[in-house]
Amino acid sequence: MSDYIDKTSLDDATLVALAREGDRSAIECLFVRYMPVIEASLAGRLPRVDKDDLVQDVLVGALVNLGRLRDSARVGPWFMSIARHKLHGYYKARKREGQAKVELERVADEELVLWAPGPDAQAAMNQLAEATLAALGELKERYRVVLYLRLFKGLSYSDIGARLGVRDGTIRIRAKRGLQSLRCKLVARGFTPPEPEAQI
Repeated sequence: MSDYIDKTSLDDATLVALAREGDRSAIECLFVRYMPVIEASLAGRLPRVDKDDLVQDVLVGALVNLGRLRDSARVGPWFMSIARHKLHGYYKARKREGQAKVELERVADEELVLWAPGPDAQAAMNQLAEATLAALGELKERYRVVLYLRLFKGLSYSDIGARLGVRDGTIRIRAKRGLQSLRCKLVARGFTPPEPEAQI
């Protein structure tokens, strides 16, 4: 266990090198570090009942294709590309099965922290969580991932930037633009969240 803890402070390039040599704890560190990025990439894009399976498919795909990772400084975007590929395969399979229109199951996320209503409004909070997940699923990936990591996982801009290989300033711009789009989508669904500037 201490071996695993020691590796959590290593940078991505070192972890990738160790993982390629078959170091299991290095592989686990990478998965733990980038699990939120994978979840963010898939947020609101498929039924929750299928999400865990697809996340596992992404991790297996990453493990199998670790040798193909060209730039070990861009592990986050690499995981996201695998997630996109797996999601495409998921919908392709559903289309073949005659389920082109998959009804998305929206469940309130316990970690939701945006626009939370008062303590006596649990039903409203659940509705807001469902609407937020649905709206996130409609955003472009560059906005959806940043907002999910910021609002649902509580990561700082610098943490998000480090995991995605993007500068803080760019992350802030994406967060602001994404939140404006998210707010419009929620307003269209009958919710009135605060102005975007007050949230992130």
